[in-house]
Amino acid sequence: MSVFYVHDITQRIVTPLDRRYYVRGIPSAEAVNEVVPVHDDPMPPNIDTDINDSSHSELRRKRQQASNAYQEYETLPEEGELSLLRVNDIMSRDVVLVDENRSLQYLWDTMQTKQIGHVAVTADDGFLTGFVSVRDLAMYLMESELKDDRRAAIKHLCERKLVSTSAHTFIDSVVNYFFEHRVEGLPVTSNGALVGVVTMKDVLKQVLTNTTNTSA
Repeated sequence: MSVFYVHDITQRIVTPLDRRYYVRGIPSAEAVNEVVPVHDDPMPPNIDTDINDSSHSELRRKRQQASNAYQEYETLPEEGELSLLRVNDIMSRDVVLVDENRSLQYLWDTMQTKQIGHVAVTADDGFLTGFVSVRDLAMYLMESELKDDRRAAIKHLCERKLVSTSAHTFIDSVVNYFFEHRVEGLPVTSNGALVGVVTMKDVLKQVLTNTTNTSA
């Protein structure tokens, strides 16, 4: 199950997205191995049949290799596979919160002190209104025309509609969302309440862990 939510800051409501994000599927072994004829016309004259047969033989060999490789992939043990992990398995639960009315200077100092790249932003009523990265802060400061940007409120960085995900969402769906929307992290919520943060860094850590365990 893959779930994403939209937080409407203006209405203070959280609703599930009506769209799911999928990682592009790999064709089955049978489909990879299937030879689809280009046309049904008889072979034209003056064709070197030896060369033609050799080319078809090489093509069949490569397709068989691809089919065998996919069959090996299908028989891999399920336990520990990244595609079967959920956000709950890798997310960070120690989340740093900042009030949206604090200054950008305070946001920067918090990121440096805590050595973190993402901060969850909340309003006075506790509603999650933003999820700000170091990149967001840098881009805002570069594009802003304010005379004293450091004193500007953090809420200027927050989008009017924030997207979060569920702890039960599959990791491959989250990674697909990261690439599609060019973000590096998402807040994780349950019944509208913030329960964690998942970032591309968390995914990479898991990939490295799996690689190390496999090669050991």
